[in-house]
Amino acid sequence: MASKLESLPTELLDLILEAIDDQASIVIITRYDERVRVFSSLSRTCRLLHKSAAPYLYRSFESLANGHGIRAFATTLCQRPDLAKLVQVVNLIPSRAKISSPPSPEEARLFIRVLRSLKLDQVYDDIVEALLAGCHTAEMVVIMCLTTSMKILQISNYDHQTKPKDKRVCKHCPDMADCLQAIFTPSRLQSLSTGEDETGAYSQLFNCFLFGKYIDPETGQNRGAAHASISSLLQVPSMRALTCTGLSSDSESMLASIPDGSSNITNLQFVYGNIDSMSILHTLRACRHLADLEISWEAQMSGGEDDEDHDLYLYVSVHMLKKALDLHKDSLKVLSLTDRLDNGIAWDDQPAIGSFHDFSRLRELKIDDQLLLGGSRSEAPLWSEFKADEVFPTSLKFLIIHCRSGILLLEEALRSLGKFHGPNLEGIEVNFPWHESIVAGQQANWVDGTLEQPKSEKITEWSFDFENYEEGRRLTFSCWGKEGRPESIPAALEACVRVMDVGGVEGLMKMQYPEESRWNLAEDVDRLRITEENA
Repeated sequence: MASKLESLPTELLDLILEAIDDQASIVIITRYDERVRVFSSLSRTCRLLHKSAAPYLYRSFESLANGHGIRAFATTLCQRPDLAKLVQVVNLIPSRAKISSPPSPEEARLFIRVLRSLKLDQVYDDIVEALLAGCHTAEMVVIMCLTTSMKILQISNYDHQTKPKDKRVCKHCPDMADCLQAIFTPSRLQSLSTGEDETGAYSQLFNCFLFGKYIDPETGQNRGAAHASISSLLQVPSMRALTCTGLSSDSESMLASIPDGSSNITNLQFVYGNIDSMSILHTLRACRHLADLEISWEAQMSGGEDDEDHDLYLYVSVHMLKKALDLHKDSLKVLSLTDRLDNGIAWDDQPAIGSFHDFSRLRELKIDDQLLLGGSRSEAPLWSEFKADEVFPTSLKFLIIHCRSGILLLEEALRSLGKFHGPNLEGIEVNFPWHESIVAGQQANWVDGTLEQPKSEKITEWSFDFENYEEGRRLTFSCWGKEGRPESIPAALEACVRVMDVGGVEGLMKMQYPEESRWNLAEDVDRLRITEENA
């Protein structure tokens, strides 16, 4: 077998390995130890594969094995800079493993030489001290300093020093937020780019996933992804996409120091956090031309059972939020503004966000109904006063309304949305939280089975389904137009409203599932509301 492979041209071997690698890389990251196993066995089969496999073996590195292999990988990259240039995807989660034995004098010398570019930064001493103690997180910083050709970075701000009850935790970990700020400071990037690397350090880094949350060691509270990290990553010249999770509100945000128009980011996501409107404004001012923006809040009221995982209260100025969005009304193509907890706390008792009619390139809009309509979360949304044709742009193709109330308001929503006659409209979706739509228990299980029944073949322009979102299961009404006929959507919505005028939501659903007639949604929702009021 080996002799037959050795007779093949090297170019053909490269193609074989590329095909194998594509099969192994179904997701964006393939575990490093699995790559080692696959390509090591191939290399043993044919000596020529050792060289050919290198671009695939070193393409990605993932540090989720509690410290195992991190030092060996860092040492290899120090000794073989040519291999460091092959690394394209880096996934670094600060290690929760105990420190291992200190590095050998030779390993320490190699690592400290790499860290010299950080020497002028205050965090340098912390990293070196942790490194000499055997801290794996410090070794990850060495890897980041070496992999200047990376294209995708996944990094976390988790601070494990704040969990003293966990005996496995390293007590020497440097602050990863400070490390990121030191690595990607503009002065360091400029100094590295003047060296032998003609393409420039980190000039291929276009996508970063920044994971929170981290614990404030002074207060012991979850503070989310550090704003200092975001400030640094926004200013990496090659960066085009940035996703931040667990971002907290910060009235004295370092984001205020980012120069206007200094970021080339076009795709920005703030999810699973509570970013405040002022931080949003500073961030969007820094971006030149945003094309895709997603913000998902999870504001939690004081006294909730999950307070330890959330800010106690978040206030988002709807006026300031709209002011920030207006900065990119000529470039935004996709916009998503939702509340993951369906409570509307962040913008309670505030006016509607206003019109998007001037967003000339907006193709997809996903928005929370209370943010769109305004008012109080204790009151039903005022769909009757909503003027869809004055709010949505004519460029819109897909509209998704994320409702916090029960599905009985579907009729009012469709009546208002049917007034929007966008020339490019291809689909409308209105989804409702499952837990507020029907009662739980046997009835919920029964409805699950109902929507699994065959649908009527006569209905081709709208549908009821369950959709699994990250925030939970939701009951979704979807309507899509006939190809080349955007006017068919308002016509379909009008037909649905006529059905609901007679039979309500239940009657509309029975049209889609004609064989099922036992479910009385209205009675179930009324029963649920009476139960909640009595409780």
